[in-house]
Amino acid sequence: MINMIPTKIKLFIKYLFLILVFSAIVHAKPDTKTITWIENNIYTFLSDRNISKSDNKIKVNFNSASHDNIIQAPVTISCRKQGLITGKTVFTFSYSDKNNNESFQVVADISRFTNVPVLKNAVDRHHIISEADLAVQFVEVTWRGNDSPVSLNKAVGQRTKRYIPQGRVLTESMIETVPVIKRGDQVNMNVVNKNISLSIPVICQGKGAPGDVIKVRDAMSNKYYYAEIQNASIVIFKTNKR
Repeated sequence: MINMIPTKIKLFIKYLFLILVFSAIVHAKPDTKTITWIENNIYTFLSDRNISKSDNKIKVNFNSASHDNIIQAPVTISCRKQGLITGKTVFTFSYSDKNNNESFQVVADISRFTNVPVLKNAVDRHHIISEADLAVQFVEVTWRGNDSPVSLNKAVGQRTKRYIPQGRVLTESMIETVPVIKRGDQVNMNVVNKNISLSIPVICQGKGAPGDVIKVRDAMSNKYYYAEIQNASIVIFKTNKR
C-alpha cells in the first residue's frame, strides 16, 4: 500500500517530519530551575538600576535559539535600554568565567508596578489639587520615562494644566505651580546695580510662580526686559537680552 503513494507525496511527508523535529529542537526551553535562575539574574540587574524587586513583575520569553546548554554560572547582563526598563526587552547574558567566553540572549517582557497618586474624580483645567482628590494605588507603569508620576506631597497645592479624567495617574506634565502673576499684571521691577537701586513699573508679558523668569515691558519706555518673579507684586531685573 505504501509503495502506491506517489514519490512527491513521500518526499513532502519526509520534509514535513524533518521540519517538525527541527522546530521542536529549536524551540526547546530550559527547565524550571534554569528559568528561575534567569529571572533572578534579571531581577538583580533591574535592582542595580534602582528599581525595587518587590515593585516588578517579570515574564520571560526566550528567543528562537535553543538554550538547552545554559550553565548556571556567574554572569554579567547588559541591555541597550537606558533608565527605566519596561516592555519587551533583550538581555544579553555573558559568562564571567575566564574559561567560558560564551553568551546568550533572553527576551523578557518587563512590567513594573509601583505606588502612585491616582485621581479619585475627574478634574478641570486649573483645578488646585488637594489631598482629598488623590488616592495612592499600586498600578502598572504605563507612562513615558521622562514623564514620571509626582509624589503625593508634591502634587498637593499644584494646579492642573488640562482636564484630567478619573483614575488617571498624576504625572509631572499634568500639573504646574499656581502662578502668582499672569499676563497683563502691572508690578514693580526692582533693579539693583552696584550702588544704584530703583523700582520701575512694568507690565508682565507672561505668567509664572516665584522663581520663574518672564518677559516684562517698561510701562514708560515700552522697552522689554526679563525679570525673575519674587511675589505677586515684585519682579527682579535679570537682563534686557532676548
